[in-house]
Amino acid sequence: MSGIIKYTIKDIKNQIKEKEVRNYWFLVNTNKSMLISKGDSKKESKNIIKTKITNNPNKYEGKTIRRLSISFHKENKNLNSYGIILITLNNFIVQKSIIKTLYDKGKEGPIWFTKKWLNWNGWDKKYLTKIVTDIMKNKINLSRISPNIYHLYF
Repeated sequence: MSGIIKYTIKDIKNQIKEKEVRNYWFLVNTNKSMLISKGDSKKESKNIIKTKITNNPNKYEGKTIRRLSISFHKENKNLNSYGIILITLNNFIVQKSIIKTLYDKGKEGPIWFTKKWLNWNGWDKKYLTKIVTDIMKNKINLSRISPNIYHLYF
């Protein structure tokens, strides 16, 4: 990457705030993941999932569900902020029609997008699908403690 700025952080944040929601839920099947809910808040998107589970419990029973939440930060490596945009990935499992937290080692944690990387590559919501797909195919291994910097290339 060079020092050229192709995309400004202000424009990227505005794009996400205006055109996209900030919480996505994916149903994980053996060979693919499928977006099943999205919403501006965790509560809103979770209520959509609860309704779907109530309407069709057999489809979701025993299945893994991944939630990706987008938040904005000031990049400051001294204060546990390693980028401008943070995607927090959490895993859940449906048991007896209840959504329960699932610890899945290497498949959850914070994913940071740095200012330098975003200035060069911009933002695309396809990054979220790419993250879920790469985790499902064991192409990446996330840490819950240390920062996971997004440098996947398309």
